Amino acid sequence: MDKIKYILTLLNLPGVGRKSVYKVLKIKNSIPKYGDDIVEEITYLKERIKRLKIPTRNEVQKAVDKAQEIIDKSLLERIAIIPITDERFPEKLAKYSDPPVIIYVKGDINCLKNDPAIAVIGTREPTEYGAECCNKISQNIAEHNITIISGLAKGCDSIAHRACLEKNCITIAILAHGLHMIYPAENKELAQKIIDSGGCLVSEYPIGTEPRPNYFIERDRLQTALSNAVFFAETDIKGGTMHAVKACIAEGKPLACLKHPEKWLTYEKTKGNQILISEKKAIPIADVKDLELFLTKKMFETRDNSISNKVLKYKQLELF
Repeated sequence: MDKIKYILTLLNLPGVGRKSVYKVLKIKNSIPKYGDDIVEEITYLKERIKRLKIPTRNEVQKAVDKAQEIIDKSLLERIAIIPITDERFPEKLAKYSDPPVIIYVKGDINCLKNDPAIAVIGTREPTEYGAECCNKISQNIAEHNITIISGLAKGCDSIAHRACLEKNCITIAILAHGLHMIYPAENKELAQKIIDSGGCLVSEYPIGTEPRPNYFIERDRLQTALSNAVFFAETDIKGGTMHAVKACIAEGKPLACLKHPEKWLTYEKTKGNQILISEKKAIPIADVKDLELFLTKKMFETRDNSISNKVLKYKQLELF
């Protein structure tokens, strides 16, 4: 049994989640040769990982079969399966506080190690001003040769991906379902353009997995994990974007958002921006100077200065 099949088998056992599998991988340096050995292995490991449930041999066999099915179907769909133990697994994701133990990738795997990268996210229903600024800011970021990461959702996500592609820059889409499908379906063409342009689609869910509300929440943390910083265009107080924002704050990564002119402050979709700016949790971006400062100083304040200097050489674009 190879590493990929072993991890997939564990993930398909009843009562075993990614966090338990991550602990198993931290303890075990070797993998069992046969599926039947997993029962004995988990029985032994349960003393150290209390949440583990000891499976029956029948449950193990079903998990082994499911793992093989995922591998076979992924191969047919040209989906790469990359476990956290693989050298191709992105370091930023591996070092995250709550990493996936396996990811599925369609497109160029190498772009996952692009550095720098920034997550550009926001509401599915932005204001006219928010949509325009999201487009221009994303174009500016792409002009700086910074990889844009987003979620391929309607609204701000799609705007960010398209703006990046228009500037011939790499963009990565993190999805909340298996890579056998695209949700929303209207973004199938956009997803293919991302792949054709040297980017990729990423998910921690195997082929055949349909989208669920909690998967979108889980997905948001991966956007933060793969990025050096996060910019959100617009969000209301309870919007889904807030999950990625909270993950960004928890990880201590630079967070910025659009600062709206007074005429837009009564719109619900700007309320999240206003609160996070007032609480000084997000850096306000009101004009091109703010954006340049964020990209060259805040985003790289813990990195080599040579990167900041490289970014500064790009021509400033007029945004607003």
